[in-house]
Amino acid sequence: MSYPYQDEVKKLGTWVDSDHAGCQTTRKSTSAGVITFGACTIKTWSSTQGVVALSSGEAELYAMVKGGTVATGLQSGLADLGVTVQVELGVDNQALVDHSCLLYTSPSPRDLST
Repeated sequence: MSYPYQDEVKKLGTWVDSDHAGCQTTRKSTSAGVITFGACTIKTWSSTQGVVALSSGEAELYAMVKGGTVATGLQSGLADLGVTVQVELGVDNQALVDHSCLLYTSPSPRDLST
């Protein structure tokens, strides 16, 4: 196995997905994800969600939160080594992306002035 030279990496690519109510017994969903650093895969996971999601959107949200949490932990570890990267989070549910952007976008100070 060889890893060819690549330019400086500035992002942790994080992709997540879920399988809504995939367990026939408990009806719990499964979260899965992969994190890449440049062209190299550095982390993968697949785990049963701790709660029963009532919709596929809710299951995707739990998967997105798990992926963001894992990626942020890796980002922190890389920062300890002097490597600064941004986290890029990818999901396959556009409604979830639109909704999460509304949740995590704070107004700028000038928007608060009257």
